[in-house]
Amino acid sequence: MNIGELGGTGILNNQAVQKGRKIYSQNATISFSGSNCQAASFHLKMNGLASAALPDGTNITAYKSESYSKNDPMIKVVTTREDGSVDTHNIDPRKVDASHATSEEMFALNAYLVVEGKLDNSIYETDVNQYSKSSSERKNFMEIMKEYMLMQYEANNISGYVKYNKIYSTYKALSDGKADN
Repeated sequence: MNIGELGGTGILNNQAVQKGRKIYSQNATISFSGSNCQAASFHLKMNGLASAALPDGTNITAYKSESYSKNDPMIKVVTTREDGSVDTHNIDPRKVDASHATSEEMFALNAYLVVEGKLDNSIYETDVNQYSKSSSERKNFMEIMKEYMLMQYEANNISGYVKYNKIYSTYKALSDGKADN
C-alpha cells in the first residue's frame, strides 16, 4: 500500500485513526508522519513500539525484545527494505550514544525513552526521526537537537524551544549517566 492511499492514517494517542474515526483499537503505539514519506510504501506493524516509513521505501519498526525487562531493555529494530529484504538488530538503548549514533540506534533509543516515560510520543513528530533513508552512518544527534532547540529560540518559538530542550536534556542526562535507570 502506498502512503498516499492511507488517506492521512496514523497513530495518535495509541489508537489508529483515519480522518477522525477509529479504525483499529489494539494497544499499538505505532507512529509515522506522512508529510515526508509521500512516495514510501508503509506496512503497519501492530504491537510495535514505533514504526516509520522512509521516502526510500524502507519501513523501520521497533519492538520490545522477547526478553525485555527493566534490567535488560533490549529493543528489536526490524528494517524492511523496498525490495523485501529484512534486517533485524537487537539494540540496548542504554548503550546508545546520541552524539555518535545511527538512525536505527536512535529509533530504538527514542522508543525506549517513550516506554520509560522520559519522553512522550511527540518525539516521533520531531526531525530526529525524519530520515531520508535507513543508514549505518553515524551522526551527532545531540548537536542536531541543540541546533533545533536554538533555532526555535531564535525564532521566538518558545513551545518549540521547550520541546527540543526536553529532548536534548534527556539525551544529555543519558550521556552523563544521570538518567534514572
